[in-house]
Amino acid sequence: FLLSLINDILDISKIESGALVLQKAPYPYARFRRYIQSVIQPLCDGKGIRFTLTGSAPSACICTDEVRFNQIFFNLLSNAVKYSEPGSEVALRMENGHSDGKTLCMDYVVEDHGTGMSAEFQKKLFTPFEREYAGDARMGTGLGLAITKRIVDAMGGTIRVDSTQGAGTTVTVHLELELAADEQAEQPVPAGRDPGDVLPGHRVLAA
Repeated sequence: FLLSLINDILDISKIESGALVLQKAPYPYARFRRYIQSVIQPLCDGKGIRFTLTGSAPSACICTDEVRFNQIFFNLLSNAVKYSEPGSEVALRMENGHSDGKTLCMDYVVEDHGTGMSAEFQKKLFTPFEREYAGDARMGTGLGLAITKRIVDAMGGTIRVDSTQGAGTTVTVHLELELAADEQAEQPVPAGRDPGDVLPGHRVLAA
């Protein structure tokens, strides 16, 4: 909890001081899906929650800041799991995707059927350190949604929250992302290639 708090405080401080710089690079959607499955599925399995990931992008590769892009959906989905009860469902849907060949427009919808939020709290849910369930052990730092909103803003997108207390929450993130040129798209390392050619001067320990 303390480590999470420190990291979130550093993040929000960097963002609010204007020091957030997006490092854009090609990011294949297949890798994004693998990331989401690898980090969210175990959270759901641990609580007996069903997780679904549906929809696909009309392009195989976007150009964005991978770390910050992932952070948006980790924050939203981990919140959804945190405030859902065993036996319920959490979903991420990619909807309304269309492309003009240079830009991909997409709605990313995170939906749960958990505790939801009161209308009063929804007026301030993007304010740092605000928490509706202040006495709940699941309360977190109160910074996740604030950080998410600022990252979405930095990417030129929008975020909308629809929630009913006791019935669940739906968060819709709309992003218009640059498409990676064909020559920028990630190329796999050929089979049998010496790893030293990929990370010269480094050693890798896989545990």
